[in-house]
Amino acid sequence: MLENTFMNIKNRSSKITADLDIPAGGAQSDGAPINLQSISGPARIVNNELGPWVAGSSPFLNAACVTGQGNKVVISCNHLHDIEGTSDLQNHGIYSGTSAYRWEISFNWIHDCVGGSGIQGNDSEGGTGTKNTQFGVWPGFTQMSIHHNWIEHTAKYGVTFSDVGAYAGDLSFRVWNNVIIGTGLAPLRLNTTTSTADGLYAYNTLYDNNRSNSGTGNAIRCRTPGGPPRY
Repeated sequence: MLENTFMNIKNRSSKITADLDIPAGGAQSDGAPINLQSISGPARIVNNELGPWVAGSSPFLNAACVTGQGNKVVISCNHLHDIEGTSDLQNHGIYSGTSAYRWEISFNWIHDCVGGSGIQGNDSEGGTGTKNTQFGVWPGFTQMSIHHNWIEHTAKYGVTFSDVGAYAGDLSFRVWNNVIIGTGLAPLRLNTTTSTADGLYAYNTLYDNNRSNSGTGNAIRCRTPGGPPRY
């Protein structure tokens, strides 16, 4: 067991395949148990237990059990649990940030994420279709594969993709064969402004979601450029 240990992965061919057990205490922004930097990939985060994450006296928590960026990242067979946060609800199970693409998130057990969402992709830097990386211009959250996960009890969404309004780039994802139970908000939420979007959301089991009064009350919430949210 590694207590209050935070792994910062920068090597482009990094792997984590060992059985890591990392409970976490309060931390600053990006102070995640496992943090992937923008040059990461290929990388594998496999068979780890990350949690419980106690908020403690931290003034803010903007991270996730596994967070970061990079190309060709596999996050599979992990137990992510008891993730606390602040009133901002920005501490998640898994978080992919600006310049993350070609991620596979599968066979994870994510539960009791009272600090945020289960799986979140958020282009907080507004780099969709414009940001230069060592892999070329980042197209956006493309070739994102999320399947066979059990997500139970979150304060916000089950799975969400969002950006800050770049009105460029692409979004492509496949979300299938997941069980999503007891989310505070919608089990799937899209809040993107990409030029194109190609998504599959199929064969997911949804139960007891939208437990908070968000004004939507829908299983899927999505937004298109220049228009209101659609349900």
